[in-house]
Amino acid sequence: MRFLSFLLALVLAITHVVAESELTHAMELVYMFSKYETERVVYDSGFWLAPNCKGAGLKGGCTFNEFVSYVKRGTVTGAPEIIELNKKFDWTNHAEVQKVVTKLSTMPLDPARPGELYMAGEMSVRQVNPKTTSFTGLYNSMENFDKQVAADISKMTDLTAKTKAQKMLSLSNDEILMAAYKLRDTTRLEKLRDELVKKFSPNGKFDAVYQYTDADGKAQRFDPIQWVEEKTNLWGRTFTTINREKSETKNPQMANEILFDRVSKHVKLFNEDGEDGKGKGLMVYNPKFAGTNARHLAVVNLQKKVGVAFQQVCRK
Repeated sequence: MRFLSFLLALVLAITHVVAESELTHAMELVYMFSKYETERVVYDSGFWLAPNCKGAGLKGGCTFNEFVSYVKRGTVTGAPEIIELNKKFDWTNHAEVQKVVTKLSTMPLDPARPGELYMAGEMSVRQVNPKTTSFTGLYNSMENFDKQVAADISKMTDLTAKTKAQKMLSLSNDEILMAAYKLRDTTRLEKLRDELVKKFSPNGKFDAVYQYTDADGKAQRFDPIQWVEEKTNLWGRTFTTINREKSETKNPQMANEILFDRVSKHVKLFNEDGEDGKGKGLMVYNPKFAGTNARHLAVVNLQKKVGVAFQQVCRK
């Protein structure tokens, strides 16, 4: 069980980094919009989030269509019709959210940026919160946001408005934020699965990774690893990942110190994929996304941190 414990701890520690998935970005847009709308229910003015987003929404703010356009492109002019015009986006409705994130993730080319998908890349963090300069900084600010907003909600005297605000803040963190976290997490797990299956292939050809010299100086080979895969369905997409515990049970050779070390080092290499040539020893390598893994790791860890911190605030 040593291999399993190490690999599980390592993967959980590094969480899941690569998040090219437009579905993930779309869910994060919904999360930020849920915060944006919650803020406008609690306060009359002095907003933190997208304060310069002016449109037809609550208290002169933006509708969802305008909000997406503003944080992606810096303008509400020519905002895409993600939600039917004159219709409010009910982000508290699971079915409605799935419909919207699916549509967002498959948006056609952006006329303002020829050749790019509308959802290519992430939102402009300064458009969401002008006081932040990075994606990790934006999520860090959400922890303070939750703490302050929760405190101000507790002071509200209008019980109907107070109940509505509490529900919105809770749903934003317990459902939308956690959905974004799981999407990033599982997206990376699927990419890690692709990498491990490619590197430690069960094709019977005994690649060099399985060869070693034993204590007597004799050449030996491990049996190829037969990975046990499982399917995870999230928000309309099916992810294929590796079940590590079942894989270890099926492959006793994985507990060997030598193979253990080779697999764990390759998982580490996957996590370090990025600048200065790191990661080019990977079997599945896309230089387009070089330098992103560490940042995505930080974002995922922060998403989890914000969610946990919110639960601590609620329990007080």
